[in-house]
Amino acid sequence: MVFFPIITLSITTVLLRFFTKTWISPAAFFSACWSFFIVVPIIFASEYKVDHLALWFITIFSMALGAGSLIAYSYYRPSSSIKNINFKTNYQFFYYCLLLFCSISCIGLYLLIRHVSDIYMSDSYVNNWLMIPNMIAADRYAEELNYTFFIKYCLYFIYPGNLLGGLLFGLIEKSPKIKFFSIVPL
Repeated sequence: MVFFPIITLSITTVLLRFFTKTWISPAAFFSACWSFFIVVPIIFASEYKVDHLALWFITIFSMALGAGSLIAYSYYRPSSSIKNINFKTNYQFFYYCLLLFCSISCIGLYLLIRHVSDIYMSDSYVNNWLMIPNMIAADRYAEELNYTFFIKYCLYFIYPGNLLGGLLFGLIEKSPKIKFFSIVPL
């Protein structure tokens, strides 16, 4: 029964490619990436259990993104009256939000580094820092990994920081300082 969501996602990908006429439109690219991310592990790691509900969730999410993309997609260029409107946007607010998200994320990363170094550092390994990612992965797969509440929620600010940084990086041409801080969340 794994094949039904995969087939549905593949059909969605092909239809989105057909309607938008390009593979790099956000909806077609998103669906194609998720098709790849689902099919390759099923082919090469078939011994692992696959959660069918998760596959359907990804499929339905891709379909929803594709539907929104098709609703917003326009075959026609905007009229000349729309081109003459100048929008004045104050990016200062977005910049301050980006700085706030970056500072919260940096605090979370600092606390995470302290937390994992307290747990996993020992004198029995020559390269303590190189062993930490392996130990975290082992605990995660054993379902024993538990970060504190503050670390978890500070690290959640990395994602909106990346989104806001990408928006500011693409929209602001002047300031190299803002360009630098928009790359920091990466």
